Amino acid sequence: MAQRSWAGLTVLAAVLVLPHVASAQPERVARPSTLLTLGGRYTVEAAGCDRSNRSFRVFSRRPIDVGKVQSGQIVSGVFMRERDRAGQAGWRNVTLAPDGLSVEFELFAVAGGTSEIVPGEGRKCVSPTPARVVVDVEAWVVDP
Repeated sequence: MAQRSWAGLTVLAAVLVLPHVASAQPERVARPSTLLTLGGRYTVEAAGCDRSNRSFRVFSRRPIDVGKVQSGQIVSGVFMRERDRAGQAGWRNVTLAPDGLSVEFELFAVAGGTSEIVPGEGRKCVSPTPARVVVDVEAWVVDP
């Protein structure tokens, strides 16, 4: 009998406390923001049988609006717009700086082909296919 009353008191306490905890969180206020291109034509290329990667940091003069969530975003408020892609290439490790004023990302390209060792010539790429990616970075920024 004591176990039932203990369980009942636990459920009653949870019912009384949870609505207050949920209402204590502030609501997100919609802020006016504008979609801007922060930087364009970031490019990485790799010739046949090679691979390449490069890290970038793009700055914004105004804070990025992380409250603006839409499909196609890489992180809240940020889009990577692909201008050109060939082969196995793309972006990874996209992050928003804690101050909300910059985006960091890495572009990579992995070219196709197979490496063979040719006597007297050394290593040679057979059936090379290049890889390349070109992107623009767009973000929703808070209006002044």
